[in-house]
Amino acid sequence: MAVSPTTGLVHYTEQVGGINAQLFNDFLGQARRQLNPDELVYLICDGTPAHRNAMNPAANTAYTVEQAISALKAAIKVDISCPAVQQELNEARRQGIPLGDYRQQILLRAGRRNTNTITARKCAQWFRSSYIPRCLNGEHIDG
Repeated sequence: MAVSPTTGLVHYTEQVGGINAQLFNDFLGQARRQLNPDELVYLICDGTPAHRNAMNPAANTAYTVEQAISALKAAIKVDISCPAVQQELNEARRQGIPLGDYRQQILLRAGRRNTNTITARKCAQWFRSSYIPRCLNGEHIDG
């Protein structure tokens, strides 16, 4: 997921399983196409191997924020605990449908239903409360 403190959710994709450098590069290209090409934007990502090995330049991409992922996960948990989803799972059990793939589909649908939890207002709050603005201003950060 790529988010911005000014626009909120910029772009997201669903990926079941691991991610490699090529998938990450593809994601960055897709996210970049969602942004104003004249806007100066920074990419901030963690040290996972797919991020370290990415060939796509970091400039002109979007902020990634752990808080956005946590907010989406929380919304998904509430969503899938609702009686209608639980009834759907119970019906699948009753019919003998393999639950592994079925649960995966339920999670993916819940994710799509809840992307609206990543708002520009929340992204701006997360951004302001991080050390990122101070780094971009060239301030010294201890610890």
